[in-house]
Amino acid sequence: MLSKKIKIGTRRVWMHKSVRHTNFEAESVLSNDPWLFAELWLKRNKKTDALAFWLQARRFAEGASNMSVESAPLTQYYAFLNATKALLEVRGAPHGNRHGVSGERPETAKASLANEKVQFQSGGVLPALCAYLGDTASSQEYSLKDLLWNLPFVHRAFRHTFTSSPELFIPLEEACYVSRDDTSEGWFQAQVVPRYTDRRILRHIPSSFGFFEDDGKTYIRRAKRFKWRYLSR
Repeated sequence: MLSKKIKIGTRRVWMHKSVRHTNFEAESVLSNDPWLFAELWLKRNKKTDALAFWLQARRFAEGASNMSVESAPLTQYYAFLNATKALLEVRGAPHGNRHGVSGERPETAKASLANEKVQFQSGGVLPALCAYLGDTASSQEYSLKDLLWNLPFVHRAFRHTFTSSPELFIPLEEACYVSRDDTSEGWFQAQVVPRYTDRRILRHIPSSFGFFEDDGKTYIRRAKRFKWRYLSR
């Protein structure tokens, strides 16, 4: 392979979270209580409003852990809602008081996931989160069935129930950024899980990606390149 994994110091640069403005040089912190760690950070940085939302999120999450599977989802929703408000407060992203999402099912419609309609509104917490992550959600409408189908951590179980729904995701391993020694170009690259290396599957990947084989393994890579200019200290 003509590329190597990009590192800052001895640490590989990789992605696993929806974050912005990542500081790859920051020290890693191991904590067995992420709730408390974030709480202490908010206090240290005097993020009073965000702290209030974060504490509410924690209480809702703790309460949901003691509820039945039928009762917990609503409480968990409010945990996520308040945690999102805390993030938006820290980042200075205006969000208002509305949730920014609504749903309905026509009175005459059969009770099914396909008939449950979810509408993203133009203002509120959800649109503010989408905007913060560089996406848009204004006035979009989806069925609850389509939304669940598009969630990676639900997708496999979803297809066991809705067997006619096609496979949406191609599992990847070793996702990383790589570069070449003889250029300043860098790009995203990942190894395709062996059972998904069939070319009939790979031909459906977005046009912004390509795939290739090396040493008996199949990889995909982003066509778009970026300039890599990091100088070690």
